[in-house]
Formats: sequence, structure tokens, C-alpha cells
Amino acid sequence: MNTTNRAYATEHLLEVKNITKSFGNTVVLDDFSYKFERGVYVLSEPSGAGKTTLLRILCGLEVADSGTVLKSPDAKTVMMFQEDRLLENLSVMANIMLAIQAHSQEQKQNARGRIKEALCGVGLEGTE
Repeated sequence: MNTTNRAYATEHLLEVKNITKSFGNTVVLDDFSYKFERGVYVLSEPSGAGKTTLLRILCGLEVADSGTVLKSPDAKTVMMFQEDRLLENLSVMANIMLAIQAHSQEQKQNARGRIKEALCGVGLEGTE
């Protein structure tokens, strides 16, 4: 999948072009395209329609088989799970790091620093 994190000439913060994702022989997203403008979005579809898969792709937690995700520098994609996804046997830092797609040691260190700052910002210093 081609994911681009640069500004592009459009009023949209996020644009998804021709996203396809399959799990085995099951096609979950088939050539999906959409232009997201500023705002809050709610996805409401039957179970198995591809909502979570799409959100995971938009947040960088899943890779599409094909297609493009264009993000402006101002785009922030987050998702809220329906149920707790914390692993009780892991620290706060370790739980957050599970969602970070850091490939190099330097990226991981930068992420840890930002996480510590964020935890301090919400009064959770020392819990990492």
C-alpha cells in the first residue's frame, strides 16, 4: 500500500483511494475510496462489514493489500475501541508501545519520550 503523509492540493485532511483488504479468501474492503473533511466520523455497519479494518488502516495499525491513504500534515487519526484493550500484565508504556509502528531504535526512543511527556501532561507521570 502506498501511504503518503504530505499535504496535497485538496480541502480534505484525509483521502482514501481504492483501498482493498482481504483476509485469506474473504474480501473485507473492495476498492474503497472516500475523502474525509474536518470533523468527527461514526461508522455504523453490520458486523464484518470492514469498519474496524478500515479504521486500523487509517490509523496505521493495519496495511491494505492495495490502494493509497493520503494524509495532510494536520490529519490526526484515532480510534476508540468498544472494550478495554489494555494488557494488565504490561506497564502503561508497554501497552502504548504496542500501538506504535516504530521500525528503528531511534523511532522507538522518540516515541517513548513523547509518551512520557503525554503521561506527565495528564498526571500519570511515574506510571510508565
